[in-house]
Amino acid sequence: MNPESAFIASAQGLANQLVSFIGVSLPIKSAINSNLTPQSFKGIWDTGATASVITKKIVKQLNLKPIGKTLVQGVTGSATRDRFLVSFYLPNKVIIPFVSVTECDALTGDFDILVGMDIINLGDFAVSNFNKKTSFTFRTPSMEEINFVKEIQLRQSKKVTDGHHFYGQKIGRNDLCPCKSGKKFKKCCGK
Repeated sequence: MNPESAFIASAQGLANQLVSFIGVSLPIKSAINSNLTPQSFKGIWDTGATASVITKKIVKQLNLKPIGKTLVQGVTGSATRDRFLVSFYLPNKVIIPFVSVTECDALTGDFDILVGMDIINLGDFAVSNFNKKTSFTFRTPSMEEINFVKEIQLRQSKKVTDGHHFYGQKIGRNDLCPCKSGKKFKKCCGK
């Protein structure tokens, strides 16, 4: 994986599926000096799926050879399926080499890839529905905890800062701001 890579995908409005186009190729050690051209397929991101899946269509198009078999547990029961090793090319040049994927006959809708938690766990993942528009973003490697509770508490703590007082305690203009921004009070909440 490339250090600090990320992408964002957006829908036209509110979406009930998280969708992106994903390039797939034979596994590569590095994107640098690689002469492989990935083929693009429509993928659905699924936090309820343990592992990523590709359809027989991809296996056939890329002439993939199985690396083994795995037992798959699904809604309709269990089955033994072939596993393959590929590289995923996510939007904005986010490359995930050596992805072990399971083959399936087909996916619901017109999808050829299901991106599961094996990929999502490699970084940070968030979904937003701001202004009635669904977008999701992914970055790798994980860089920090995404914590909406902490963000709300921080905004609320800035609101209760009144002049030079913070919850009844006197704050000097050159003291560090109690909102923990790392800035002096006079350059932050004390403006």
